[in-house]
Amino acid sequence: RINAEYGDYLTMIESELFCAIQPTELINVAWTKKDAEKKAPNVTRVANRFNMVGFWVATEIVTTPANSRPSVVEKFITVADRCLAMNNFATVMQIISGLNNSSIQRLKKVWSQVSSKAREILSRIEALMSPSNNFREYRELLASKRDPGVSVVPNVVLTLRDLAFASENADYIDDVGTSGGEKLINVEKIRMVGMRINELLSFTSYPYRFTNCNAEDLREYFTRLSYLEEDRLRSYSEKIEPPNTSRKLSNTARQPDSSIPFGSSSHPQLVHHSPTSSLASPSPQSISVGELDSTSSLPSFHSPSASPSPSQTKKKKKKK
Repeated sequence: RINAEYGDYLTMIESELFCAIQPTELINVAWTKKDAEKKAPNVTRVANRFNMVGFWVATEIVTTPANSRPSVVEKFITVADRCLAMNNFATVMQIISGLNNSSIQRLKKVWSQVSSKAREILSRIEALMSPSNNFREYRELLASKRDPGVSVVPNVVLTLRDLAFASENADYIDDVGTSGGEKLINVEKIRMVGMRINELLSFTSYPYRFTNCNAEDLREYFTRLSYLEEDRLRSYSEKIEPPNTSRKLSNTARQPDSSIPFGSSSHPQLVHHSPTSSLASPSPQSISVGELDSTSSLPSFHSPSASPSPSQTKKKKKKK
């Protein structure tokens, strides 16, 4: 069901979402506010997309027939490699997150059947996207793609983390050179935030031009991906390989880059996620970008299982 060419559709959709982001959405960590859907609607969509794709990847694996499961893992690795070649770093990280989901990582029997070539490719990609040294490898790779005319979809979530970190600095600083103790605007903070925003949005100048993504049914499919919620994913995973079986096969376990978190029935209960839905408040198990420091791993914004519909959100507010 998964082909390498699908990376083109994923890149096209991710690029459209990214290029829609406006500078004002990135000021004053607007995406973390209660009215984020109004102040940062496009950033919200990008953040939602990050989780959607990751959970979709995991869902495709656990709902695939047993004999095809290792092949699906290999195909997702191929899609990630294709996205990497197209400078679509956002989808690369999303696929890695899905493959590193605990419900997928525990499938030792599946990983033992994934080809060594595919595992080598995955290790190479994980090394490039590793959070080590504040994502140094990725940042250096991204900086090398700033040539005019080069299309890129950067990892927006990482920039949001950078901006959240910068926002923790004070808006004003004391003027030690005056006896009155006057407050001065923290120009360095403004410069830092402005630099990060400019660096990110400079990539919107060269959007992708796809001539081979004309299948409306595929576009619709990749826009509104269906996925299992976290608890259902775990349930399917444990049906595939019961907990005791996984422990017995521990020697065959793949050792993923644990610093990159993510956060079978023939008729699985799927969540149909609209890319326009709002970003819910983080669940207790998730990490908000505003809580991260400069050395933290890349977060999953929230678990889809904790994402209420607009109507549910209204009900919750009324209770409060």
